[in-house]
Amino acid sequence: MLYVSNKSIFAHPESKEPYQPNPVLSGKRLLDISKPEQTVVFYEASAATDGTRGVLYLDGHVERVAEVVWPRLKQASRAP
Repeated sequence: MLYVSNKSIFAHPESKEPYQPNPVLSGKRLLDISKPEQTVVFYEASAATDGTRGVLYLDGHVERVAEVVWPRLKQASRAP
């Protein structure tokens, strides 16, 4: 934890579930990814009570995604 002093940033503040990384991106350069704005980097392990899930994209933006959309987005990003 050389660059981070507070490990709790890697977990959801309410559920305490760790955010899930997309291991497909390991070892890849940003230039190797054709659509960074559509590529999932981290995501919440489970949906919130409102039926959405927080997702961080490779271009840096974050959004809440409806659970009905999540399977398609997950597959397109090749996330486990």
